[in-house]
Amino acid sequence: MAQSNEVTISAVLIVKDEEAVLEACLESVQWCDEVVVYDTGSTDGTLEIARRLATTVVEGFWDADFGAARNRALAHATSEWVLILDADEVLDADPATLRRHIGRRGVKRHIVQIRERGVKSDDAITPSIRIFERETHQYVGALHEQVASLTGVGSGMAALDGVTLWHSGYTDAVIERKQKRRRNVEISRAGLDAAVAEGKDAAFIAGCQADLARSLFLDQQIEEALVLAHRVDDEGRADPAVMLQLAASVSRTAGLLEDRDLEDHWLEVWQRNAEGSALPWAARVRAMVTRGDAQGALDALDHIPTTSVDDFGQRFDRSTLVDSEVWAHAQVGAKRRAVRVALEAVAKGVPAWSPVRLMRFVGPDGVRTVLGGVKDADWSGWALRCVVEAAEPEALEFLRVMAQVRPDSLAAPYSAAQLGKRLTLEEATEWSVMLRRLGAPELCPLVAIATDETAEPRPRALAGALAWDVFQEERALEGLQAALALVSAEDEPELLVALDIVAPGLVSSAA
Repeated sequence: MAQSNEVTISAVLIVKDEEAVLEACLESVQWCDEVVVYDTGSTDGTLEIARRLATTVVEGFWDADFGAARNRALAHATSEWVLILDADEVLDADPATLRRHIGRRGVKRHIVQIRERGVKSDDAITPSIRIFERETHQYVGALHEQVASLTGVGSGMAALDGVTLWHSGYTDAVIERKQKRRRNVEISRAGLDAAVAEGKDAAFIAGCQADLARSLFLDQQIEEALVLAHRVDDEGRADPAVMLQLAASVSRTAGLLEDRDLEDHWLEVWQRNAEGSALPWAARVRAMVTRGDAQGALDALDHIPTTSVDDFGQRFDRSTLVDSEVWAHAQVGAKRRAVRVALEAVAKGVPAWSPVRLMRFVGPDGVRTVLGGVKDADWSGWALRCVVEAAEPEALEFLRVMAQVRPDSLAAPYSAAQLGKRLTLEEATEWSVMLRRLGAPELCPLVAIATDETAEPRPRALAGALAWDVFQEERALEGLQAALALVSAEDEPELLVALDIVAPGLVSSAA
């Protein structure tokens, strides 16, 4: 529970028939001040789990509108802030750190990383606004619901470093705590022994062997897993559906082990058993990208149609590989083709991928062309992604191009303001001018730096002096005075010289 001087947080979910994953989700947010579960008509054990682990359980209804359902769930929350999860997500964060960092500097919304279970590459990261002030926001949109301000006035947003929602599974810590991997091996092995003892047919036994092999891979028992997987492949008795699952698992493991021959073999097994499916070819594209083989990636892409549905009902859209395809064309010198591929993707409404890599692949001019095709509803997503990738210099460069393409949009300046200490004095000034022109002086990066009690005195003082000199901002002057009081005697002369350059006469006249 929160202490009296801490913000309060409600975890809020909408669910339906989620008994397989809900317990792990709810266990990960038991530290919240309350947990609200809004059920839209479950017929399995979802409600029983919710009643055991949630503070509030609402038996609601479903009207084919995700935004409306989210808002009905939010109506039952009472905390100052809300944390939005899906039932197949598990929160990975330090509660105390999270509480300390939300709401700072006027921020009303926070970006959280969504990562796929078992996938470690940056391609698996999706930024999403999941923490926001309850009373000032709601959801809009029936399908791709978005967080919107109730006041109609934009609000500051920032990425929460170290806060991750793992999709469709457990974090490694939870897996180890519950010994889930070892338990799965034991269950799979017992199932195989029972099948053999009962005289099940060869295909059934092969399926049990494949299940055991996959469980062994997850439990890091690689040698035994490979022996068993190769046996299933060599004997050729497993159903194609079983083989494609096994091949996908082994090829991923081989990629992590950087065993190219093993990876190629099992990608071929996957392709053979999923004839007509784009999924193994997509996996080959990603493998070639990891190897730095641009032509190999393009060759694999030639086998993937724009949209496909295989015999197993698995749908694949080639646009999900846009980052890889743009990279491959750029690497072979076809930059115009790379820009065209990216432009086609944004025109289709493909969510923002990596601004940093796009900038590296096609440069500022290419980015400017691509951004010209981004739909209004998708624009802020690119700015959000830049905050997530703020450690790379290209992120700020990308935001600068965004601001040039749409000078009247607050999305890029808002996101730039969240970069805080990463901004140089010149950069902070640049974005401060822009934010004030757009009517958002409260997000001025210069003032934020000047009033940041965790920052070093020198940058605080310089930012405060410049903000006062340019904008006559009282908050900046207060920050300058506080910073000067912290400067050591030996550092004071050098700082006074720097201050006189930034704001001539300010310190001496104040004295």
